[in-house]
Amino acid sequence: MNLLFFSRLYSPHIGGVEKHVKKISQILKKNHRIAIITEQYDKKLKQEETINGIKVYRIPVWNVSEKQKKWRIWNWFFKHLNLIRTTDLIHIHDVFFWYLPFRFLFPSKKVFTTFHGYEGNDEPPRQAIIQHKIAERLSSSSICIGGFMKQWYHAQPNTVSYGAADAKPSKFPKTQNAVFIGRLDHATGILTYLQGLTLLPRSLKLTVYGDGPLRQQAEQFVKTNKLKVSFKGFKPYASTQLRNFRLAFVSRYLSILEAMQTKRLVFAHYNNQIKKDYLTCHPQAKNMIIFRTPKELARQLERSFTQPEQEKQKIEPAYNWAQNQTWQKLTSQYLKLWRR
Repeated sequence: MNLLFFSRLYSPHIGGVEKHVKKISQILKKNHRIAIITEQYDKKLKQEETINGIKVYRIPVWNVSEKQKKWRIWNWFFKHLNLIRTTDLIHIHDVFFWYLPFRFLFPSKKVFTTFHGYEGNDEPPRQAIIQHKIAERLSSSSICIGGFMKQWYHAQPNTVSYGAADAKPSKFPKTQNAVFIGRLDHATGILTYLQGLTLLPRSLKLTVYGDGPLRQQAEQFVKTNKLKVSFKGFKPYASTQLRNFRLAFVSRYLSILEAMQTKRLVFAHYNNQIKKDYLTCHPQAKNMIIFRTPKELARQLERSFTQPEQEKQKIEPAYNWAQNQTWQKLTSQYLKLWRR
């Protein structure tokens, strides 16, 4: 079967959606022909190449504004209609508007959609909700990453997933340390984590992997409060470092899953209602620490150190669930969706 995936970004760009598409493509290529259409976000990247048996087409948009981008994309597709015409199935990852004009040119073409996360850091505007509903209505079937979309986007997906990962469990370190993995902005709560450390009656070493608009402010806060925090910047291998730390300060599905597979207790921050629902709808919400304020974090951290048996009571069931969330299982969910 010829499969055509649409994804705004793809390898070598690093991100959750990019990894999602890459991993399932690597499994599917054993029995199917895979092609991926994505953005050429850097002029140094080739517009067309084959990467590990997967054909990649990049639309040159690195030199156009956001307002001009959709016209450039649609124009590119008009020049490459044969890609749509000759494929058996199209699966779109979040960028359904790319395909919108062609949905009516190819009314019988099978098209599916995966909705990953949500736009921005706040409640979705009405326009975003309408766009999701249009994409869902014009798709044969759909997958939502996270059950919170049913409430916030009025979605009615055929499948709800919380992603997949391939991290390995490791021995529990004796040191009292933690790792933060994520973008340094208000949505991931980097400042809230740091403020929580100042309220702890004990010292905790924290290593931060990530970059973003709040890095300078975070570094100044650490310096002022003399915290034991080191900033490593953005590193593509950050998730592999989870084994070196006792606690995981993470709040996105992929990093949460990787932490659970590594057997680490998750401390996940939310800053508004949609992020709270994003976390509390998770199948293992009861087995991670979900908090909003620095005071809540400090209280839960101290409880973790003084009552280690309760910490293990959360880690074990979370691991038992997480170890079954494999890329092979997720790929099987896609195949089942396409057979509907």
